[in-house]
Amino acid sequence: MKRFISILVLTLMILTSVSSTLTVQAADGGMRFSAGDVYTQKETYKSAPVTFEAWIKLSATQSGRGGVILGNFDKNPNLNFEIYDGGAPRFYINGDSYVFNNVTVFTGEWVHLAIVYDASAAKIHCYLNGNLAQTLSSRYSGSLPSSQPQVLGGDA
Repeated sequence: MKRFISILVLTLMILTSVSSTLTVQAADGGMRFSAGDVYTQKETYKSAPVTFEAWIKLSATQSGRGGVILGNFDKNPNLNFEIYDGGAPRFYINGDSYVFNNVTVFTGEWVHLAIVYDASAAKIHCYLNGNLAQTLSSRYSGSLPSSQPQVLGGDA
């Protein structure tokens, strides 16, 4: 069964001397990604983002996984920003999986989801509609991987 993620705006803050933003917005109020849609970066980041954001609307009655928002799971090193089982946001870094089990985006409403990686504090924060929803300790240290292209709406 194809799973769809509707995304109004996906913003990636790039950690550089001057922050830059990549925004994707569809005129009809959202984009639909399916397994056949592939939007891949042409070039890799100069340095990895530390904030991943998306506006998401998924059914309140949905079950299972929501799908990948941004990922390159099949690459090494890898980094994924996705909706995991039960609508829980998941951040995946080189084999380390961080699932925010106290959060769900299966609400049937538009929600703003942000995941922030704080290397200096060894924490990964999940924000829902601007409010801190859950913080996890990070086993990963250092800069996030940036040497492999990312796919928007799926995995590499």
